[in-house]
Amino acid sequence: MKLISCTIDNFGKLHNYHCRFDPDLHVTAEENGWGKTTLAAFLLAMFYGLEGDSRRKDSQRSRYQPWNGGACGGRLVFETGDGRFRAERTFGTKPRQDTFTLYDERTGLISDRYAADLGREIFSSSRESKSIQELLMSDFKEFHIAGHSLAVAQITSV
Repeated sequence: MKLISCTIDNFGKLHNYHCRFDPDLHVTAEENGWGKTTLAAFLLAMFYGLEGDSRRKDSQRSRYQPWNGGACGGRLVFETGDGRFRAERTFGTKPRQDTFTLYDERTGLISDRYAADLGREIFSSSRESKSIQELLMSDFKEFHIAGHSLAVAQITSV
């Protein structure tokens, strides 16, 4: 599996953000508080969805509701041995309000190759798996250089 790009419409503090992942090693160099952890959480949510209900202040769904309002969600383009796909998700205040659509990037048509729990299908592992958490969250190694934090993630060829 290879990450190609992501577009975040609204997710936590990130708004109208687009990223093309480098084919070898992707580096996100931003100041503390920019949203590097939010970017990693977005990637995890794109593969597994968001847990919880926004009425609980400690839930992921509450934590990542857009700071500026608007619909929560975005797109993730990835490649597997089966082709290149675009997953589109929106996250409501409750799980039943979430939407998921998968497109085949070659044809532009809706695909049924993977379901909404595409992370389980692609990685053969649940969201709670330590290896998945390490893959999408802990692989953002953070270094501090000259007052800036640098997040490095080798997540493009998993």
